[in-house]
Amino acid sequence: MKPRSILLLLACLPAVCASSASGAHYAGQLVEFEPAAEYSIQQVTQTLAAAYTVTGEDIGPLMRSATAVKAYAIKYYTPYVDGRLVIASGLVSMPEPLAASYPVVAYMHGTALKNDQVPSYPDRCDEALLINTLFASHGYVAVMPDYIGQGRGTNDSIRHPYLYAATTATTVTDMLKAVNELSALLPVQLNNKLFICGLSQGGHSTMAAQRYIEQAPAAQPFRLVASAPCAGPYYLPILWDFWLANNPYKAPPLTAHLYLSYKSIYGFSEALGSVFIPPYDGSIESIDDGTHTDVEVCSMLPATIQTLMQAGFINVVNARTHPFY
Repeated sequence: MKPRSILLLLACLPAVCASSASGAHYAGQLVEFEPAAEYSIQQVTQTLAAAYTVTGEDIGPLMRSATAVKAYAIKYYTPYVDGRLVIASGLVSMPEPLAASYPVVAYMHGTALKNDQVPSYPDRCDEALLINTLFASHGYVAVMPDYIGQGRGTNDSIRHPYLYAATTATTVTDMLKAVNELSALLPVQLNNKLFICGLSQGGHSTMAAQRYIEQAPAAQPFRLVASAPCAGPYYLPILWDFWLANNPYKAPPLTAHLYLSYKSIYGFSEALGSVFIPPYDGSIESIDDGTHTDVEVCSMLPATIQTLMQAGFINVVNARTHPFY
């Protein structure tokens, strides 16, 4: 553990001392946290100006009310697709200095093909920087999950379950539970209000989390006040049809990313050679392994789905007879 990391001893959490002492872990349990970044008021206002001046919006009130921000990277337990507990990570950011009881806003990031370009590494994630300046510097505790298999969690042995709603929902809500534990240790006062939002994959993640919270609100540490899922792939067959017909930029990498995710989750038995055209059948897993940026992956793959994937595979998906559909 890094020198400034704080390994949480169960003695700090009297309600779970017995189970913790026996070595048992639970979903939403905080594992450790460490300072990840600090932003001065000047850095916050410079970021706001760079992001919004070109839009013509009046950001004067935001500039005048901004505070400094302190951000922590945290690790916590959450269930993987198969039910076993794994360690996930994320970023928690808050106003500095602390001076009130704060609501929580959870922001879910968009697709990141490189596993360290996520919020717990805020210097590598533009979304995290913007959320810090919009929310954490204006009276919210901002919570940003990395998702399983990305960030500082158990990302060397498991694949990120991309666009898998069930696990995504628990990854988000378990981080909220961990943040509730964290609040007693820093300490930071939280009121019970929760706002959730996200863009692209984060829109899908937001809607998945909203549905999960609404199904069992009593099990959540905060009360959901508002949800803003933005531009998310909520109904994936439509997304497949759109990608196939239009081949927008990044469609081949994202299609491959989604297929490999679902192959891992659902156990498709077919050989990669029946899905991907050579030589990509032999290289796709090393290309989509979480170590390459979006730009790098795009440069390593063809420009269309039709030149990446076998026609036979595309046909059975279009016929709705392949389990991927």
